[in-house]
Amino acid sequence: MIKITATLDGKADLPKFVHNLRVNLQRSQSRLAHRVTNYAYTLAKQYAPVWKSDLRNKIAMKLMPKKGEVFIAGSWLDQIKAKANEFGTKPHLVDRDEFPMMDEWAADKGLNATKILVGGPNTRLGKTNKFFEPAFIQVQRNIPMIMAEVIRTALMKTRA
Repeated sequence: MIKITATLDGKADLPKFVHNLRVNLQRSQSRLAHRVTNYAYTLAKQYAPVWKSDLRNKIAMKLMPKKGEVFIAGSWLDQIKAKANEFGTKPHLVDRDEFPMMDEWAADKGLNATKILVGGPNTRLGKTNKFFEPAFIQVQRNIPMIMAEVIRTALMKTRA
């Protein structure tokens, strides 16, 4: 909860001040949404898996009045890869010949096996590769500080 205390001198026009304060606080909603979205976007890109940065480069954000979105932009394959990284998949063996990208990844890592274990903890597509959830948790922790800063700016712009 945020408390606001305003001190007005005898010359201040109270109705005009209240109107300006209301307008500035309404405008600050868009600024707050854009700041939170930009912060979530930055953190998601920072936490994304780094092999060739293919998922990291597909993270996008869209700013609209009073809201914003952070999402994976790209083909359905990119979205499937992001979902597999974020939520994990059941552990299973993948044949390197069937998936050229997995073959390329295995070659980069120096793996010689014909089948690669994917899914499950501590594997290529395991739970350790989450990137959206940690970003959103971090943003959620910092929302009060971002909100206080945006409201402070709105109050400073308010004049009677």
